[in-house]
Amino acid sequence: INDKFTVKNNLKTNSMKKISIFIVLLIGVIISAQVPRFAKYNIADTGAQFYFPTEPKFTKALSNDKNEVYTASTIFANVDYGIIAVKLNEDAIKNNDLPEEKMISYVDFLNEHFLKFIKKTDYGKGHTLENQPDVIGILEYGETEDGTTYTVKAWTNKSMIVVMYVGSKKEVNVNFQEIYFKGIRFGK
Repeated sequence: INDKFTVKNNLKTNSMKKISIFIVLLIGVIISAQVPRFAKYNIADTGAQFYFPTEPKFTKALSNDKNEVYTASTIFANVDYGIIAVKLNEDAIKNNDLPEEKMISYVDFLNEHFLKFIKKTDYGKGHTLENQPDVIGILEYGETEDGTTYTVKAWTNKSMIVVMYVGSKKEVNVNFQEIYFKGIRFGK
């Protein structure tokens, strides 16, 4: 009887150890999963700010129409986060009677020459930002030749255009996308 009791207790103890090890490993996996910690950063010297999962390193260029273009991107947990901010020059601002159309022309150019979508949706128009009534936005979804799917959200006011994108071959957490896309703040 003592042998049966000892064997039964050993089996119970071994099962508990296996379950405990499994739980510890599971907790370790959950804790080590990469979750972006979005922080607010300036978009160079434009006066605008946005939330990004890592500290951005902006590259500055001048467009053909003499607007300042700032770009930054990062890959975090196999998700590509990117931003292209266009600070319009004085002449462009004066002639910017149709800011949504100007924004769409920039996004079309980026789709063709930078993101290189092979499939894309029509633009969803009418997007707005809380506490920024002069900012309007568009949304689109696209796919590249390698199967990466992108969500692109672009915002504009009369003096600036900001194109933000999130791309991945896997499904992206929609909450992370919303934090990213809605975290843009234009300067005054």
